Amino acid sequence: MATSQQQIESLYQSELGRASDPGGLANWTAALEGGASLSDIQNAFRSSQEYQSRAAAPTVAAAPTPVQSGLT
Repeated sequence: MATSQQQIESLYQSELGRASDPGGLANWTAALEGGASLSDIQNAFRSSQEYQSRAAAPTVAAAPTPVQSGLT
């Protein structure tokens, strides 16, 4: 079974697309070990401004191609 730190690191990667920072990893690991569920922490990540900004940003794959935008 994964350790609490590994579970939190996995959430950082899947939800925020980055590695954890030391303070965040320590904070969320303590929350998990203190009784918060992984689902609660995932919901907190998804409520964060960082997640919302990332979710709203267009991806390279979503950008129109020159043909789609009429630039050819």
